[in-house]
Amino acid sequence: MNNVKVVTDILQELRIASRIIKSEEDLKTTMRKYDMLFVGEKFNTIYARELRHCLDKVFEKQIAMPDLLELIPDVCSVLGMKIEAMTFVDDPERKLADYQITLF
Repeated sequence: MNNVKVVTDILQELRIASRIIKSEEDLKTTMRKYDMLFVGEKFNTIYARELRHCLDKVFEKQIAMPDLLELIPDVCSVLGMKIEAMTFVDDPERKLADYQITLF
């Protein structure tokens, strides 16, 4: 399976999981299951670095961070997910550090 398909499928799964969080216990269970943080008012925001960790540890899919950062804009655009690019505070001219991804 190619990386675009892997990331697309997993982001869709995470969106579904995020939508069913209705309580603090749901949040804890979801974060444990995916070994990542779900943040924001609706618990619908994740970070690409956390996603990469989840891909590796939970789904056993290895994608290098630079490759993942390259895929995120196109995959999220197709899925209708908003992203916000994040840069390094001490060197904003440096390359992209991460993406904040709003699942829905």
